[in-house]
Amino acid sequence: MITLNSILASVWAVVNLSANYMRESPDYTSSLETQALMGTLAEVLERESYWVKIRVPDGYEAWTTELGLVFMNEQEKEEWCSASKWICTSDFAHIYEGPSESSPRISDLVMGDLLVRASGASDGWVEAVLPSGVHGWVLSDNVEDYAVWSSSRDRSADSIIKLAQSFMGVPYMWGGSSAKAFDCSGLVQFVFGMNGISLPRNTGPQSKSGIPVKPVLSAMRPGDLVFFGNTKPSHVAIYMGNGRIIHCSQMVRTNSLKKGDEDFYDRQILCVRRIK
Repeated sequence: MITLNSILASVWAVVNLSANYMRESPDYTSSLETQALMGTLAEVLERESYWVKIRVPDGYEAWTTELGLVFMNEQEKEEWCSASKWICTSDFAHIYEGPSESSPRISDLVMGDLLVRASGASDGWVEAVLPSGVHGWVLSDNVEDYAVWSSSRDRSADSIIKLAQSFMGVPYMWGGSSAKAFDCSGLVQFVFGMNGISLPRNTGPQSKSGIPVKPVLSAMRPGDLVFFGNTKPSHVAIYMGNGRIIHCSQMVRTNSLKKGDEDFYDRQILCVRRIK
């Protein structure tokens, strides 16, 4: 249970919602900056009423509300980090009170969420524990052992593009970085991250990742990041090959970089980066 004393004494927190919204300032009318997935370890920086400013592993700092977090001291943090975990590998899933879809739901889940492994298993179901310590059950097809999953990541362009394509039609939302909604850099960070490659959150830092590539189709390879803008990057896409990109612009979609094509994306290419 979250108490004032526990919040004041904690320097760490773990996200306890499937996709926790992080805002620029401690107010619901403030701009959404990014999302943090369930199981993300965060450093607690400031507190204001029921708002908490946190820093997540990619360095992003923003405000969220206390009920979406589980506050931990140093020892509890170490126990969380060392615990065996499940990772949600389906776009969407749920955790239930019992091993049945007719059982009451505890929480929704999205791809990338982390849960502590428990020992229970029952006819296609496995037991899991939320960061809050609440036990529940999730369909085994929706999760994988995190250690096994992590060691099997395919960093190839084909795998990155295939995952991005699985989100076709997902709507654009400023600050979105989960299967619920993406912005352009959120999509890029997410699909690379799910394939074992860590990238910064926003287009500016992303445009400094990897190595530069000449911004012409003949030099570009599948998996390259294509940045658009005038003097600074304002949009990013993933190059698919054959003159096509996949990106989140109004929704996750594909476009052509070849003039004259019906779906030509008519924006100025600023730079191209290859992630090694």
